[in-house]
Amino acid sequence: MLFSLTLSVIALAQAPQQFNGFVAVPGGQTTIGAEIETTIERIIEKPLEGDIYAGECPRQSQFVDGFFISPTLVTNEMYLAFVEDTDATPPPLWAKIDKDLRQEIIKEGVKLEGPGYKFDEEAQAKWWEDHWQDEGREWSMPSNSALEPVVFVSFNQAQEYCRWAGVRIPTEFEWVRAARGDTGNEYPFGDEFNRAIVGHIATKPNIFAVKRLPVGMFPGNASPYGILDMSGQVHEFTDTSANKLAGFKSFKVTIKGEKKKDNRVIYPSPVWDSSRIILKGGSYMNPGINCRVDSRIAFSREAAVPVVGFRIAASEQPCRDAAYAAAPEIKSSIIGGNPRRLLDFPKTIGLEKHSWADISKIEMMRESPETPLIEPILPSEYAVLSRYSGISITPLHDPFSAGSHPSVSKIEKEAIKDGYLYPIGILTSTVDINGYDFGPGVYTLALLPELKADTLEKMGVKIKVEEGEEVEEGEVVEIVEIEIKTAFDLTNLELIPEKEHVLVVDNEGMAIAAFETTKPVKLINENIAAHGFEFDEKESELDINLSITGSRGKVYWVRFSIDPVNANGKSLSDMKYWLKAAYLNR
Repeated sequence: MLFSLTLSVIALAQAPQQFNGFVAVPGGQTTIGAEIETTIERIIEKPLEGDIYAGECPRQSQFVDGFFISPTLVTNEMYLAFVEDTDATPPPLWAKIDKDLRQEIIKEGVKLEGPGYKFDEEAQAKWWEDHWQDEGREWSMPSNSALEPVVFVSFNQAQEYCRWAGVRIPTEFEWVRAARGDTGNEYPFGDEFNRAIVGHIATKPNIFAVKRLPVGMFPGNASPYGILDMSGQVHEFTDTSANKLAGFKSFKVTIKGEKKKDNRVIYPSPVWDSSRIILKGGSYMNPGINCRVDSRIAFSREAAVPVVGFRIAASEQPCRDAAYAAAPEIKSSIIGGNPRRLLDFPKTIGLEKHSWADISKIEMMRESPETPLIEPILPSEYAVLSRYSGISITPLHDPFSAGSHPSVSKIEKEAIKDGYLYPIGILTSTVDINGYDFGPGVYTLALLPELKADTLEKMGVKIKVEEGEEVEEGEVVEIVEIEIKTAFDLTNLELIPEKEHVLVVDNEGMAIAAFETTKPVKLINENIAAHGFEFDEKESELDINLSITGSRGKVYWVRFSIDPVNANGKSLSDMKYWLKAAYLNR
């Protein structure tokens, strides 16, 4: 009996469901940026901030699909689960530094930088980067800051956390959608700034100003969806490059002096740099105006500072986030271009299992801060994620267009004549596959058409004897010189001739495995092509139906089977294993 997950994926795309650790944000039209007239007024008031304010222009909107987002920033205790499981670099503020070590660090700092050296958080971070792997070095997450946002984590490190947890960083449009929903509010809580509910440079009472605070300190700071601290506390990463907003045009601002002759004209010049990302939300070191929803700052992906943290998001479509996070690992030379531009992420199919730490045990590890504070109130959705498990396939978007959408027979002819084998997608997996030597990772998939034995030999493939055939005693297998140079190295493969295969290709261009198709590859109408994973209980396998975009409503349809297994070799081709955590929670 076959069970398909295709319907589950469609249902999730139609309406957000509960997902432990996240708040569901419905889709809708979303506006980012500021009007140029308002921006000019702000620049006149604060000319030194002109370049930053100008980067908010012009205002623009687009439809944002429904998604999930964490109700708080990622906290120290949430990040601890990742560090302990992966041996990732612990944040520098977790370093154990006693009095003697502190004096040693200060002495060395003064020697290198002079008497003006100050051992503050940033100095500690710089020292930790150089010394955290030294023998005998110790660290421990401070239990009295367990609920504070984790900081001194770069965007790239945050991405690694997301990869581990099977989630992602929200885009700028998603972040804004979560911050103000269908409203046009300047702040998540309204149009008027309220310094009593925002962690910033002038928080009231001042005992809370200019410092990081536990999440949940300001319930009144919530967005229309109940999401906290999207104004103030610490800046937040978005997965949006710091590119020029569409329609931006240079403009001038006249700053008036006491007399007309004292007037000066400035031309704000925002930082446009695609290697950087956009920060949102402001921080405890900013005035209220910089804690607006529309505030945006270009920031390095490698930098890690005390005023920047992150929150996480997840798509309604299972497996999509894991595939998106893994895609950059594929070399452009292997797949034919930038993976994130070429891959058809909305057509990702697969199985995933999210997991979470026992929150009651996490709570026992917390201590109250040394400075008396109001007891934080955590939202009911707050949770600590654990390691993600999943296996998915993401097809390329229209990969056969380069060949003018050839027939299956023409694909075969191209392979024989030019050695060209079409990449068709990527395989992303955290588990092993029974019967194959390659481990978890991300790999390119390519189509190897049905070819005869002599052709395969000319490509460097070893010919596999089919079951039932006998090899004569003393027979020597002749090594044929490679005569057809293929797009990928096939010399590690042993295949049965006249069978279609889906190749698994590593980042060196080596085909390291091949899945034999269970149905002939076809070019058929999209509306009759199955697309998804199916459980085959009889064979204890997963049957994969892959629908790859062609032309004029047609798709290339590929079907093959695999049997994922855990580290102990136990088959995971069981619907109960995946449904237990992933689909019942989404």
